Amino acid sequence: MFMNLSDQGCAVKRPLPPTGVASDNWPGESFNHIVMKTPRKNSSLTAFTLIELLVVIAIIAILAAMLLPALSKAKQKTQGVYCMNNTRQLMLGWKMYADDNKGFFAPNQDNNRVPRWVAGSMDGGSVGQVPYGAEVDATNSQLLVDGNYSLVGPYVKNPKMFRCPADCTTWNGLDRVRSYSMSQCVGTLENGIYTEPGPQYLGHWLAGTSSASTPPYPWRVYAKDLDIVAPGPADLWVLIDENPQSINDAGFAFAMPQNPSASQGWVDKPAKTHNGACGFSFADGHSEIHKWLNPGAIPSLISCERGLAGTQNSTPDGIASNPDVLWCAHHTSQLQPGVTGVYPN
Repeated sequence: MFMNLSDQGCAVKRPLPPTGVASDNWPGESFNHIVMKTPRKNSSLTAFTLIELLVVIAIIAILAAMLLPALSKAKQKTQGVYCMNNTRQLMLGWKMYADDNKGFFAPNQDNNRVPRWVAGSMDGGSVGQVPYGAEVDATNSQLLVDGNYSLVGPYVKNPKMFRCPADCTTWNGLDRVRSYSMSQCVGTLENGIYTEPGPQYLGHWLAGTSSASTPPYPWRVYAKDLDIVAPGPADLWVLIDENPQSINDAGFAFAMPQNPSASQGWVDKPAKTHNGACGFSFADGHSEIHKWLNPGAIPSLISCERGLAGTQNSTPDGIASNPDVLWCAHHTSQLQPGVTGVYPN
């Protein structure tokens, strides 16, 4: 009895060719030798041990600790570039206003009266006039470009230019709209000239007094472009990135030191939000980020929310020969013609 093995699904083993005879010469057959390997089953699977896993985590943590500061500095550098662009745009608007007003600069009186170069108090005040009523200035971006109140605003058009990208401050949960202030000895008074009846003087803070009835003698003030001869346009700062804790109206008060060895302090405080540096723009139109040598004498921000009480940080800043105050003095004003024997000259 013969069985057809192929019909039963069984493989038929073919005979091997005789020894010494090539398979391709074996008549009627072609031999293809197929070698089938059965994969060996691993008896144990490899995996991280607890120690190896901890080592990997430690390496990742070390790399993160090395990279995060670099990323933070890169972010701060980018913010500095945008800050300089903002103040550059504001300076263009400031210069165009002067060109349209016979060389006289926009008003920058030491209060929040309007119109002025930019209106609005960042410490909770309000212009209190139509159409804003009691709306808080600190969050009113439209006020910055309203030509009825802010004279440089219509030349700038974009209210975002008034806020430094490194400024995190809010007022009752909303972003504050302005970070920059103007040197209190640059600009005119409300009537467009140096003095007003009363009398009221431009630049009285230079003499170290809050009384606007005190003349700035012996220091120069700059009400029009022809006044900027000492220091020159490239050395006279106009706009500053003010400290979020001292910013109120749009004027930055600065008292000129009487001698280099005395205790030198700030009236209004500059910012240090650019990695211990501050944004400045100068009368020639250029902007820069100035690195402070003694940032510890400048208050650090406690809280970004400025609408809450009790968030002020008072830092003693009366430091003998404070190099930052002295640098600022040399770029704020110089002695009036004919005055000698007063520091700095």
